[in-house]
Amino acid sequence: MEKIETHVRAGEVLQAKAALQPLLAARSLKDRVKLANWCRRLFLPEESVRLLHKQVRPSLRSGKRPSVAACVEYAAALVQLGALLEAEELLLPLVSRDVACNFHLAFLEMRRWNYSKASVFLKEFLKHTPKDHYLYNVAQVNLAACIQQDGQSETATILVEKLISENKENKRLLANLYELKAQAEISLNKIDSAMKSLKVAHSYLENLNSKENIWLKKWELFVRLKGKRNRKQVISELNQLKIKALGQNVYEACRDIDRHVALATCDKKLFEKLYLGSPHSHYRETILKEFTELNGTIAGFNKNEVLIEPSFLSSRPVEKIVETINLCDSGFKVEQVPMKIMRALASDRYAPLSFHSLFSVCYEDYNFTPLHSNNLFHQGLKRCRNLLESSGVPLQIVFENGFYKLHGSRRVLIKFGDSKSVLERDVDKIWGKGKKALSSRDIAGDLMLSTRSANRIIRSMLQAKLVEKIGAGPKTKYRPF
Repeated sequence: MEKIETHVRAGEVLQAKAALQPLLAARSLKDRVKLANWCRRLFLPEESVRLLHKQVRPSLRSGKRPSVAACVEYAAALVQLGALLEAEELLLPLVSRDVACNFHLAFLEMRRWNYSKASVFLKEFLKHTPKDHYLYNVAQVNLAACIQQDGQSETATILVEKLISENKENKRLLANLYELKAQAEISLNKIDSAMKSLKVAHSYLENLNSKENIWLKKWELFVRLKGKRNRKQVISELNQLKIKALGQNVYEACRDIDRHVALATCDKKLFEKLYLGSPHSHYRETILKEFTELNGTIAGFNKNEVLIEPSFLSSRPVEKIVETINLCDSGFKVEQVPMKIMRALASDRYAPLSFHSLFSVCYEDYNFTPLHSNNLFHQGLKRCRNLLESSGVPLQIVFENGFYKLHGSRRVLIKFGDSKSVLERDVDKIWGKGKKALSSRDIAGDLMLSTRSANRIIRSMLQAKLVEKIGAGPKTKYRPF
């Protein structure tokens, strides 16, 4: 077992997987938690969930209660799979019992692009973790990344330089640190220093075809794009890098390339594709602020419309739209699973979605189970595909390399209907003409939903400014404006 841990920490994935295989038949809970931990760190989160599901979600008849370690490890695997809501519900109640919850909650918030909140969790983790713990440095590096993403480049530089001085032997870590240093220097407009940092980062990479090399090449091209020389050539090279990134499933590099090109060229159409094709509200707020600072106020976007193009990585949408289709006129209903699947797939035009991500969006009331969830999701997916085919909508749901994405045979502007009208109907159902403040439990009862589903609807109502929040904590209540 010590040999496996050594391989995992050294990043020797193939050797670690080979040593792990004979142990996957372990039966005891203690062994399963450790095995699940290794599986997750070796990018096998599905195996982690399979190993721990019966311990974390025992039947009511058994009377068994899962251990904290099993719940934390199970939740960490769910974060990696993209089932963020269920992971969050497992981790938050355990924060006071296991400091590792802060570490995994930080990664959960990073998946949501909420770097400010991720920084809070990482600082809390570092406060209660010994400096010789192997996760201490990992947390510090990710804290530096969060601080940089949050726009605090000078603070990030100080932390990165400290980490570089403390980690002279770990080449992979040093490559990541010098890349982070370059990002901060680009933000501070220290172009020459950024290029030097990127060259040092390259020197620590043994595999020039690695995913890390794609990120380094991307930042080198961003530096050249900032210089405003041979801009067309640089943009052409960035588009070629997008193709390479897609081949290695580095989807976020593609999103980041469009972000920097849109900012450098003030391309509003490309920015619209980026804004509407990115699902996370924190990311949208960040890029909207960046773009408006350069270009002034821009017109609002219709979030109930998405342009689907034949090329998944089209550099920018063209002006002419071949066809406009309202899914509500094609048999799709707003509250039902087929529409939720379409919305989820259309919400991210860069990264395809895993089964687990789609399941967590489409079945909010269900916890994930390895067998039942798979059957339930594929029933909904079949209904969705049948509706697309029967209504003649020129879109397909494609499954490739374990991920789902929307593909159009021609350019299509799809409309999802007005989701606000559904929320307004819910407001009328709950409050009628009254304005009495109600708790989330009251609202769940009125809508005949679980508390989790009711909380999701309440969040949507707050975002749509249909209700206001009164109080905090367990006494929080809501009422219509």
